Amino acid sequence: MLQVNPKEILDKIEKGDLVEYNQIIVDGYLDLSNLNLQQKTIPITNEDQRTLGISENKKVIKSIIKITNSIIKWIKCKDLIFISSIELSGTIFQEPADFRGTVFCCPTSFMQSVFFQAYFQGAKFCEEAIFKCVEFKTHADFHRIVACKNFDFINARFGIEPNQFSRGVTFNGAEFFGESKFDNSIINVYADFREASFKNAVHFNGTIFLNEASFDKAKFDKYTAFLGAKFCKAANFVGSIFVYNVTFMDALFERKVDFSNATFQGIVSFMDTRFLGESFNFRDSSFKFPKDEEAACAKAKKIFNDQGKKEEADYHFFREMDARRRQKGIRGNSGLSLRDCLKTDAWSFWKFFFYDVLELCFVRYIFAYGVNPKRLIISWGGFVFLFGLFYWYENAIIGAADLLDYIRVSFAISIAPGYIAAIINPASDGYKLIPAFQIAAMIQTIIGTFLWAGFIATFARKYMR
Repeated sequence: MLQVNPKEILDKIEKGDLVEYNQIIVDGYLDLSNLNLQQKTIPITNEDQRTLGISENKKVIKSIIKITNSIIKWIKCKDLIFISSIELSGTIFQEPADFRGTVFCCPTSFMQSVFFQAYFQGAKFCEEAIFKCVEFKTHADFHRIVACKNFDFINARFGIEPNQFSRGVTFNGAEFFGESKFDNSIINVYADFREASFKNAVHFNGTIFLNEASFDKAKFDKYTAFLGAKFCKAANFVGSIFVYNVTFMDALFERKVDFSNATFQGIVSFMDTRFLGESFNFRDSSFKFPKDEEAACAKAKKIFNDQGKKEEADYHFFREMDARRRQKGIRGNSGLSLRDCLKTDAWSFWKFFFYDVLELCFVRYIFAYGVNPKRLIISWGGFVFLFGLFYWYENAIIGAADLLDYIRVSFAISIAPGYIAAIINPASDGYKLIPAFQIAAMIQTIIGTFLWAGFIATFARKYMR
């Protein structure tokens, strides 16, 4: 390879001439940031200036730059504006490559290049950016970049040779306005996509995450695909928002998976997804379609049951059963709210009455699908108090002196032996229920006995298994 002095390249750039080389070695410090060039101010936030170490004053590079299949030992392109195309394909960057705060106005290609350390914090790609088959040896920093068009990382390799200084690969706070592709990439270090925003489709098909991956509070506005992706360590999607459809079909999760507080506003698919880890969490997450919620929570329930984590298994069982109930009601799997369905003329009164009223009130809120005995005993106590208040207001019990007496009788009525003592043989207790209120007492006995039996069964299921 021909050795080229960095000054030769810098002189051409300073004059605005074409820079085109192939198979060269740039033996020295290629510092474009110190060139004497026209400047342009692009306003950025004080936070970006402070946290990313970039400036709003940018130097304008007019030259078309094409350096391919070469070796560059050290390059600094911080706070620049490339108004013409730049291609650095097949190039090896042996020392840190600094592109922080740089604006790429034309198509940019780093295809098949090798970076030992890459810094793109706060960079902006106005046109398509190609990083296909790129290798990042230690770490790659794309913190808070803006990609206005398509972004291509297909077959990229991240953290191939990690060391103690490796900080992983970070796209924290990045904004992708075009289609983003990470298909068949291998990420050997911590993958940080927290608070990233994907305005268009994003693909992680076949991507292998060999280390922890975090998508916490990321937002996916369009179709999102993790088809056949492999997560070898923890996968975190806490607080993520999926505005459109997302699929994890044929994906493999070997460790913990956390979707707590996530929002699924489209269809979500876990078909043929394998979970080998210790947990699969959907706590406080929300689904637009109850069928998706049922399927996801059923998988999570099974995993927690296998791990012996009964509290978490019960939580996801509750979510699974409630999703089934909503599908049986007037909403079905439409994704519409109950209020919106009631505004139409197509809803069934009996479906609404049985599933959206009776089952909602009694099975969901009171019995809690058999997973919460505390709710049952509180409900039972509430019924005792309310009926006692009713009898007191109506003066329905002869011999009762104050509200406490009425509640005492109400307590007796709420269990079958107490009902017999208060109604059939009132002299034994000193109280007598006025005959006009015996129907109310019968209803109370039925409800109270039912709740008490439910409490015993739920208690036994929860604490004596």
